[in-house]
Amino acid sequence: MLDRTNLRRLGEPLYRDVCTVFQNTGSGPVLVGGRYGLGSKDFTPVMVKAVFDNLRGSAPKNHFTVGITDDVSHTSLDLGADIDAAPRHGEVQILGLGATAP
Repeated sequence: MLDRTNLRRLGEPLYRDVCTVFQNTGSGPVLVGGRYGLGSKDFTPVMVKAVFDNLRGSAPKNHFTVGITDDVSHTSLDLGADIDAAPRHGEVQILGLGATAP
């Protein structure tokens, strides 16, 4: 889950709401939450990739930040190289990501 919000000690509002739903079930999915858009930064394709790369890891970082360098709590995800997300021939751009037009 991603929230565009300030840093929270126990998790972001959406993260806490979803955790509450699974709290009494005794089982459920692994829940990972993070923040984006801090400092009014845009959420770019390279940040999306960093989030998915984090989720693919053997132990995904929880309560992460993406898009800023957090030198206090060290929760930032590493960003890779820039991604060219410009639409190619036959594609339209949706939320900044390329998608094939029908």
